[in-house]
Amino acid sequence: AKLLSWKPAWFIHVDPDEPYPHFERMRDVLAAPGRCVGPFETARSAEKFIEIVQDAFDLCRDIQCLRRSPGAARCAYGQMGRCLSPCDGSVSMDQYRLVVAQAAEFAAGLRAQRVEEFKARMQSEARELKFERAAATKARMERLAELEAPAYRHVAPVREFSFLMIQPSGSRRR
Repeated sequence: AKLLSWKPAWFIHVDPDEPYPHFERMRDVLAAPGRCVGPFETARSAEKFIEIVQDAFDLCRDIQCLRRSPGAARCAYGQMGRCLSPCDGSVSMDQYRLVVAQAAEFAAGLRAQRVEEFKARMQSEARELKFERAAATKARMERLAELEAPAYRHVAPVREFSFLMIQPSGSRRR
């Protein structure tokens, strides 16, 4: 009842096939092509979900920079190694779209395989004595674990979302 009472819920939209794919929060999910997940009680909880996915998959956080790709300067996140940097051509837009599609699948709940891939990567990096990379992969996995919080327990693809809410009426007859 708290999630849906008296106000529209928030959802997250992404279309990996658009020219500059990015995650965004919205309420009008039926008008948008691509994938939508939700519901989220507040705009802030939707934004936090997006931040977690961006952190875990090194996605671009600056849509204006992304729109100038591949001729833009590398953004601050790219300089820190926390963005794939399609803006400066470090990865092609086709490669970037593939990563966005993987992130969209993860956001939609297809998480087990990706978590296993992260675990395998972390173990491989540790065996190769690449401890900084292993620690960074572990940090990504910890960040992704935040998506198991109660605030996100109902998040699912919009096409699978259905909810029945029964409320008592406001007036009683005697």
